Parts: sequence; C-alpha cells; structure tokens
Amino acid sequence: CDAAGNDAALRFGPDGRLFREANGALLDGSFAVGGTGSTLGDGSLIPDIDRINVNLLARYDISDAVRPYFEAKFAQIKALGQGTPTFFNGLSPSTISAAAGLAGSPGGLNSSPFFVSFDNAFLDPADRATLQQLQTNLLTVFGAGGLGPASQGFFINRNNSDFGTRNDSLERNTYRVVAGVEGDLGTSTKYDLSFTYGRFESSLKAENQIIYENTRNAVDSVRLPSGQAVCRINADGNAANDDPACVPLNILGFGAPNQAALDYILVDSTLDDWAEQIDVLGYISSDSSSFFELPGGPIAAVVGAEYRRETAYSEPDALSATGATFFNSFSVFDPPALEVVEAFGELSLPLLADLPFAEELTVSGAARYSDYNSGAGNTGGVWAYNANVIYSPITDITFRANYSRAVRSPTLSDLWAPDSQNFLFFDDPCDVDFIDQGSVNREANCRADGVPVGFDDLVTGNRAVTQSGTPTLDAETSDSYTVGAIFEPSFLPGFAASVDYYNIEVENVISFPSGQAIINLCYDAPTIDNDFCDLVAPRNTDGSLASDSALRRIP
Repeated sequence: CDAAGNDAALRFGPDGRLFREANGALLDGSFAVGGTGSTLGDGSLIPDIDRINVNLLARYDISDAVRPYFEAKFAQIKALGQGTPTFFNGLSPSTISAAAGLAGSPGGLNSSPFFVSFDNAFLDPADRATLQQLQTNLLTVFGAGGLGPASQGFFINRNNSDFGTRNDSLERNTYRVVAGVEGDLGTSTKYDLSFTYGRFESSLKAENQIIYENTRNAVDSVRLPSGQAVCRINADGNAANDDPACVPLNILGFGAPNQAALDYILVDSTLDDWAEQIDVLGYISSDSSSFFELPGGPIAAVVGAEYRRETAYSEPDALSATGATFFNSFSVFDPPALEVVEAFGELSLPLLADLPFAEELTVSGAARYSDYNSGAGNTGGVWAYNANVIYSPITDITFRANYSRAVRSPTLSDLWAPDSQNFLFFDDPCDVDFIDQGSVNREANCRADGVPVGFDDLVTGNRAVTQSGTPTLDAETSDSYTVGAIFEPSFLPGFAASVDYYNIEVENVISFPSGQAIINLCYDAPTIDNDFCDLVAPRNTDGSLASDSALRRIP
C-alpha cells in the first residue's frame, strides 16, 4: 500500500532499481495494469509465408467403357509468425502464505522460477531492505510469520521482452494421389472406381521457450565473497546439484540478461504431426430411359460402396512433453485407426412434367449405411438418409420440401486426444463476488469443498487446465426439415426470389464445454458429489484453485 493506504505496484526500473509506481498503475489481482508497465506491443504478428502448389491431372480414353484417370497434388506452406515474449507469472499476495509451505521442501521457496531471494546477487541492498520490511509485514498479516526474513524473498511478474519474442516456424506439406477408372456400360449406365491416398505433415518449431528448471537455477543467484555472481546450486556446497552450464540471470531490469544466460534458459520446442487417409470408392449410375419412363421422365438411380481408413500421429520434443518448458505440455497422440465401410444409394422419380398444374413433380431420396470400427468410439453402424419433393404447378413458381437425417462421427482428436495443457479464462464461482450468482446450492457446496467464508480469488488471468478426448463418444445426429419456394414470374424477366423455412435439431453434439460451464455446474449442483466436480482439481489449503491445473480434465 502507498502512504494513503491504497494499492500500489512496486516495479523494477530498466536500471534494476525498485520504485513505487505512481503513474496511474492499478493492481488487478496479482497484476499491475497501466502506468509504466509493458503494453505487449513489442510482440506482433509478422507473417512470412512461402507457398508451393503442384498439380498433375492425367487421363487416357482407351474406349468409352474404360477411361483411366490420375491426379497428383503437392502443397507446401512455410510460415514464420512472431508473438509476444515469455512471461513470469508470480504468485499473488493472498497465496504467499500457502507457498510458505515450500520452505521445507528441496530448494525452499526459490524452487519457483518466479521467486527472487533477498540475497539475490543482483538485488540492490537498499531495495532489499525495503522489500524485507514489506515481506515481514505481509507474512505476519497472512499468518506465515514462522519464516525468518533472511530466508524469504518475493515473487515477480515480468514480461520478458528482453529475452526475445516467441517465434513459430511452421512447415506444412500435403500430398494427395487419386487413381481410378470410369466408363460407360451402356447408353445410360456409367461407373466410377477410384483409390485416393492423402497425407498431411506439419512441423512446428516454437522458438525462445524458457526451460523452467534452468530459469530457476539461473534466477537464484548469489555472490561469492569475491563479489562474483554465481548460481546458488554451484555455491551451496552440494556437488550433487551442480550445473557447470548455469549462468546467473539478472531479471531486475530491462536488457540486463546477458546472452550466455539466455542461451542457458531458452530452447526451441518442436511439435511434429501427420495424418493419413485412404479411401476406396465405387459407384454405378443409371436411368430407365432405354426401357421405361414415368410421365415426368426416366427413373434415375445410383448405388455404390466406400471404404475409408484414417490414422494420425503427433509428438512433441521430449523436454516439452514433460511440461518442463514454457511451451504447453503435450503428450504423444497415437490413436487407433478409424475405419468405416459404407453402402449408399440414391433414387429420383420424375412423376409428372409439362402438364397443366404440374410443370414438374419429382420425388427423390437417398440413404447411406456406415459401419464404423472401434476406432470411431461408440458410433458403430449408423444410417443417414433424406427425402425430397419438388413441385412446380406453373413455370413461375416452384415448391420444395426436404427431410434429412445426418450423422457426424467423432474425429480421432475428439476421441483419443491425450491429456494436454491449455489455458482458459474463467472465474471461481466460490469467490465472494460470484458466490451469490448461482444456484441456492452454490455457497454450501463451496464450503463443503473447503473454501472459507469471504474468499477473495485474486487470480485474474488464464488458468491452466488439462484437456483430452473421450473414447466413448457417440455420433452426432441431426434431423432437419426444409420447406421453401422459388418465385420466377414471367412478367419480370431476370427476377427470382427464394423463401425457405428451416428446422434443424442436433443430438449428442460433440464439443469441449467451457471451463466456466464446468466449474459452475460443479458448485450449482445439489452436492459436490457430481461428474463436474470430478473434473475440478483439489483446492489449495487456502481455498484457491490449483495453479498447475485448475480443471484436471475437460472431456
């Protein structure tokens, strides 16, 4: 607090010295907003894109009955995007007391890369004295006075603009080959048989990601009696934790880190993906013109079959996969193959044409049966179908109606995506500002989950969550009805108007629920013994949400 008792931010200036922000900065939870702080304007998207597209189309007519064809495609995109730099997100004052429990763990409080000890090699003595007094007062207020000031320090928030921007270097390659044969089996019968293979590859290099352990080691620096700044791990008398490569990192000023220290803490993370699809399709189309016609014309029909197989794979670099870097933590994605065998048919019946009050009356329908393997979750065997009617009493107006049942099987990612880290914005419903904005059960459930009365959640940014697929998903299904008309009055040449009514209902919609929806449904239920609370990670002892993964799974 400043002299008047108002919240105020303490910053380290470019020279590494501490000062109290007096230029309009406001505290928003654990973040100082405004004043002399960063605008994040130093990280902006600068697209650099190179594209290559190559296509080959070929066919050869052996006869009307045999016409082989071939297609080949290659597409490549190389792109470079520049984003904002990494950042340190230190703990808020309300959770420092809980963090004090780290003092008994290996490394103590300085096991966090965002924690600066009072004996830091780059902290000015006068600033150290100021912060020690403030920290002593703060820890006393929050009940953590058991820690002596000499063993303490402070958590820091920092936009690492002087570490270099995070750049994404991306290469994507797409390959596609189609080989087939088509032909005429008679005056009104055609066939087509084709094989398609496609492969997509993506390679991402995410530059300038910090390595948390190395950053912690480099930030936690002390001075030897000679005055030389060294990493604490190399001066604590414990040879087991030494790292000769560690270079002290000065984060108390802009542009202070030297290149050797940056080389020690920064790494380029990678993520490599590929997906493949094989498709075999064959169909025969024909009409009855050679032997029979309805009053509106010949009956037309198509029958066919299709086989499709999809596979995918994704792998991060080994270091990032462990969550050891600023790059989100990803797991290897190696799902089982998705296979489906399908049979389909279409039929068109032109009942009437060119008659009084019946310029056209056509009824048509289509159906497809798809049999999915276990790689498609619980989809199994499903039907999709539709029926259509077109009626034109006169040339000026046409009425149309349609009913359709559509099916969407879940994708490999929907089903088999492994646990991966993400960050979402959502409010804690147990916070004092929101606890009365839910159901009548919310407050009781929050208390049952260990949240104290008057709890004030000071986290205002992204929260870490874990997302994953759900192997037991069913297919989406939808029923849609459409009724409409087309007006083309003969007395207004060139004019056409279309009016349609749609009614679409979808069941078993596949989507990631929002973090806010999950946590609200958890505490608004009759009790906390529910499926949604199973997705909320155990809270900290002070009632706050876990910082490493507030939601341990978003299915």
